[in-house]
Amino acid sequence: GVPQIGPQAAGRQGGVIIHNASLNPLQVAATREKSFTMSDGYPAVKVHDNTIITPRGPALLIRGVGNMVITDNQLTSQGALPLAASNEANASEATAPSAYMGAVFILNLGVADELIGQFAGFAKMAATATRASETAETPLSVRPVRGDLRGVTLDGAVLFSNNQVLFNLMRAEKELAATSVSIFSLDDVGFHNNQLEVVIPQSDRVLADALVVGLRVRAAGNVFKETFGRVFASLMSAGFVNSTSFNQGNHCILAYASNAAYLQDVGNIALLCRLGHEFERYRTAPEARGNTNEARAARAYNAMMKRADEARIELAKSIKAGQEARLTALRLERTAVAEAVERNALELGALDAELHASEALRTSLTAALASE
Repeated sequence: GVPQIGPQAAGRQGGVIIHNASLNPLQVAATREKSFTMSDGYPAVKVHDNTIITPRGPALLIRGVGNMVITDNQLTSQGALPLAASNEANASEATAPSAYMGAVFILNLGVADELIGQFAGFAKMAATATRASETAETPLSVRPVRGDLRGVTLDGAVLFSNNQVLFNLMRAEKELAATSVSIFSLDDVGFHNNQLEVVIPQSDRVLADALVVGLRVRAAGNVFKETFGRVFASLMSAGFVNSTSFNQGNHCILAYASNAAYLQDVGNIALLCRLGHEFERYRTAPEARGNTNEARAARAYNAMMKRADEARIELAKSIKAGQEARLTALRLERTAVAEAVERNALELGALDAELHASEALRTSLTAALASE
C-alpha cells in the first residue's frame, strides 16, 4: 500500500550506507620519490544478490575509491527527503547533494590510470620489467609523471548490472529528489540490463530516472518505467567516451560525450520524449485539440489507454463468466457424487441384508445337522 506519513526521524536514513570505501592498497613506485596506489585485485565494494527496502532515503549509498560491483539486487526506496525539513538535523542533512539522489547514489573517486599519464608509463614497463626482475636491485621503473602521486588512487570502475530498482514517491507530502539512480566515477561505468521504476504522484517531479557520469560510460539494455509526465528524462548519461544504446524508457534518453566521434547513441526507444508537462496537460484534457506532435501523441495515448481499459473490462467479464461456469460444473459434479453415494448406500444396504440372510441360513443348517 501507500507508505504512511510518520514523524521525520533525525539524521541520515537509508538501507545500506557505505562511506569511505577503499581498496586494499598496493603501492607502485613511479620513481624513487614518487608512487601511486592501485588495487591488488579485490573490489572496494561488492553488493550482490540482496533485497534492500527502506521506508525513506536511499536503499544503497556508496562513497569511496576502488572498483565497485553492484549486481543482481532488488533495491527499493519508499520516499525521499521531504521538501520542508522538519528539524535542524534534517536541515543539515539537506545540504548534502546525495540527499536528493533517490534510491541509489554511488560516488567513486578512484582515478582511471590514463588520467594521470600512465599509458606512457606502462608502455615502458615491457622494456624495463626483464632488467628489474633479473637484477632485483631496484623497483620496477615507471615513466615519471607530473606531480606527487601519493594519495592518488587508481581504479574507480563501477559495474551496476542486472538490478531492479523501485523509487516510490507516493506519500502525500511533497518530496524532493533529482534522480532515482545516480552514479559518478572518474573511471569506467558499466550500466547494463537494469529495470528501473519511478512512481510519482501529482505533487512531485524528478529530473531523471537515472544519471550516469564517468570517464567512459556504457549504458545498454536497460528499461526505465516512470509515471508519465512526471520525469524530464528516463536516462541522462555523460562521459568522455559514451556508448548509450538499446535502452527503453517512458521519457527522453539523453547521451553526451566529449565529441561526436566518441558518442554512440543508437537503438534507444523513448515513448514520450519531448512531451514533458505539455503531455500531462493534454493527457488530462482530452478535449484539447491541435496539430502538434505532442497533441497527436497525447490523443493516441488516451485512445490506447481507453482501449486497454476496455480490454481489461472484457477480460474481467470473461474471467468472471469462466469462473461461474466452473462453479456450475463443480455444483453439478457435487450433485452427481452425492447421488452416486446415495446409490452406493442403497446397494450396500442390499448387500448387508443378503449377508444377514446367508448367515441365518448357515446357522439353521448347522443346527439341523447337529440334531441329526
